[in-house]
Amino acid sequence: QPQRARQAVERVAWLMAAELRTVGVDFSFAPVLDLDRGVSRVIGDRAFGHGVNAVSDLAAAWVAGVHAAGMAAVGKHFPGHGGIAADSHLELPVDDRTLADLTVEDLVPFARLIDRGLEAIMPAHVVYPRVDPYPAGFSAFWLGEVLRGRLGFQGVVFSDDLNMAAAGAGGDHRERARAALAAGCDMLLVCNNRPAAIETLAALHDHDDPAALLRLLRMHGRRGLDTDGLHLDPRYQLALHEVGALEELASLDLDLPDPTRPSAC
Repeated sequence: QPQRARQAVERVAWLMAAELRTVGVDFSFAPVLDLDRGVSRVIGDRAFGHGVNAVSDLAAAWVAGVHAAGMAAVGKHFPGHGGIAADSHLELPVDDRTLADLTVEDLVPFARLIDRGLEAIMPAHVVYPRVDPYPAGFSAFWLGEVLRGRLGFQGVVFSDDLNMAAAGAGGDHRERARAALAAGCDMLLVCNNRPAAIETLAALHDHDDPAALLRLLRMHGRRGLDTDGLHLDPRYQLALHEVGALEELASLDLDLPDPTRPSAC
C-alpha cells in the first residue's frame, strides 16, 4: 500500500518535528537513507526498506512532513551503511563494493533527496577500499568529488559521531576533527564524551569557515506552534491516530534497546 505508507510516514514525521519545534529544537538527524540489506547490525529496521524506490519515496515523504512542521532534514549515512554487518559504533566497517555498485543502488536515495532540496547529509564511518582508503566521513573524494561534485549537494555536511570506535581511523579526537573538516564536513559531532568535546573545541579555536556558516543558516527551525496550538491542530490528532494504528502492526514492534547504551547517530 505505497500511498498509505507515504501518508503514514509524512504524518509521523510531522508529529516528531512539530513536537520538537514546540520546545525549540531546530532539527533531528533524520531520515535514514540506507538500504536494509538484512546484514547490518546497526541499520536494520532503522531503514525504510531494502528497495531503492521504496526508500527514496518514503524518505521524501518524511522530508515533506518535517518541512511542513518548520524543520530541516538530515539524510544519513552517506554513501550507504546497509551493506556490511559491522556496527561502526564498535568497530570500523569495511564495504568492498565498487563505486559503480554503490552508484546504481545505495547512492540513489541520496541523489533523489538532494534533487528535492535536502538540507543536510551525514556521512558514514565506513571504509569503501575499492573507492577510497579513508572512511567516507574523512574522505575528500566522497565528500568533495562525489557528494559536492557529482551529486551537486550544496547543503550542510555533519560528521557522524567522532567518539564512535570507527572514527578512531582518524586518530585522536583532535586529529579526527581536523581530518573531518579537511575532508569537507561543516560541523562536527562529539557525543557522550564531554572531555573529548572540550578537547576538540580547544583544538579548533582558530577554525573559521564562512561558507559553512552560511550553509548552516538553513538548519534553523522556522516558527513552531506552542504546546496548546499543537494540541489543537487537526494534524496533531491525525498523526496520533496514525501512530496508534501503526502500533497494532506486529512488524513495527519497537524492541527498544537498553536505555543505558549511547544512542545511535
